[in-house]
Amino acid sequence: MIKFLGLDFIKISKPKLKASLCDLVEGKGYSIDRIVYNFISIKKIIQINKEFLSHSNETDIITFDYTENKKISAEVFISIATLKKNALQNSQSAENEAIRLVFHGLLHCLGYKDKTDKQKEIMRSKEDQLIKRFHVKQTQNV
Repeated sequence: MIKFLGLDFIKISKPKLKASLCDLVEGKGYSIDRIVYNFISIKKIIQINKEFLSHSNETDIITFDYTENKKISAEVFISIATLKKNALQNSQSAENEAIRLVFHGLLHCLGYKDKTDKQKEIMRSKEDQLIKRFHVKQTQNV
């Protein structure tokens, strides 16, 4: 089960996004049990950051990963305002930034990290590949 809560501030194909997430997971030998993406306010993400991570700053995404035995289970929180701010700063559309963050959360569940510069570089490269793949038009076999 994949849910997107609050993802109505941009036009994006949720079925296509779900299919892309499933393709990524299956390609890595995992399955999705439950992943919920919560698109929330800055105030709420700061509150979560303080309460659970002891950080007092704004962030774009927080992923709580409960994955076991290659079955993805997670709750992801994404700040809408920070998403929009980052999109503007990086000359990206809000849609692409939302896609990037959705994949970012899932990549953490697949074992990708972003603590070091090298890890961040690998994560960003993977996100860029997934955004490009998401935008490729699907062809039907006739």
